[in-house]
Amino acid sequence: MTENEKLIKAAAIGDLDAVKAAFTAGADDLKAANRAAGKGKHLEINKFLEEKGANAYDQLLAVMASIGSIGMMESLMESGADDLEWALFEAAKNGRTRAALYLIENGAANYDECMEQAEKNNFPETASLIKDYRDKVRKTHKLTQSEKLLMAAKLGDTEGVIVAVHRGAIQLDRALNRAARSGRLGTAAVLIEKGATDFESALGSAAEAGHEDIVQLLIEKTPKAVMVDSGMETMLQRAAKRGHTQIVSRLLKTGWFMSYDQKQALKSAARGGHMETVKLLMERGNISFYAAMEISQEQGNLDAVRMMVESGKCDMNEALTTAAGGGSLEMVKLLVEKGAGNFDSGMKEAMKNKQEEIADFLWKLRGEKED
Repeated sequence: MTENEKLIKAAAIGDLDAVKAAFTAGADDLKAANRAAGKGKHLEINKFLEEKGANAYDQLLAVMASIGSIGMMESLMESGADDLEWALFEAAKNGRTRAALYLIENGAANYDECMEQAEKNNFPETASLIKDYRDKVRKTHKLTQSEKLLMAAKLGDTEGVIVAVHRGAIQLDRALNRAARSGRLGTAAVLIEKGATDFESALGSAAEAGHEDIVQLLIEKTPKAVMVDSGMETMLQRAAKRGHTQIVSRLLKTGWFMSYDQKQALKSAARGGHMETVKLLMERGNISFYAAMEISQEQGNLDAVRMMVESGKCDMNEALTTAAGGGSLEMVKLLVEKGAGNFDSGMKEAMKNKQEEIADFLWKLRGEKED
């Protein structure tokens, strides 16, 4: 069994330790594992996989499909959600016929699995829709011009995009998003020339995917200060959580992001262990040094804290108090080793937050200091 197979199997049965072991051993099919965990409602595994790079929007898309919210589904797909099979599974399981039709029309094709789910849960209308579409597709399926446009944009088929637009395809903004997410610079430029205008959503997708050239193109095209992308994460966060340091640097230069946005981006970078991105945000962002230290401790990132301690700018005693309350004994030991000595304050904070092991550790140090 390959590591990816182990990962997906562990995600499906809810074995978090086995998921972590497979990931450490090199498994990288996070999308399939995230879907398997989602179908089994193993939310802790979903959270772990998303922290490691799985598309967080895919899970939200599946949730919106399960309740039939087509407007939110459309927004999520424009923001980067593309696991339509998982979403169709949830729509079928919950009898959301209109949502199922929407997903099928946008490319979901796991017909047999979803038809079985709809029948199993006594949703004959949904099952019939999926069966009819499956039978039609298996006979002969001619793509609509919009479907051709979206496929061409994803594949970087610029000529195909031009032909589809000429023949009446109108989903230019969604196509731009797909081109941006897939790193198709030439295709993105053509879509803009043909009339696509939703630069903000496309910019968020390109930033998260790490396509620096497309990010620069879209920054130049975006006429306003962009604060958030689709009401969820800022594009700065989306780049930071993947460790795309150069893209984070380009976005910071725009001046679009307030200190709060930069703190959230730092939190995402620290959580993911992206040290170069943490360093960039700390040095060039509008974030106080203490706030950066506190965020890194909250995310449990020892390497980020060590980097800040070694910079010489850190108030060691304040940092020790925060670490003691946060429950990280490793960080407390690091800060003590580097010179923090406010054992009483740290001990009080640890006791307040019921961190007994840290309180005992500091109590012993306090006694040794008095002796």
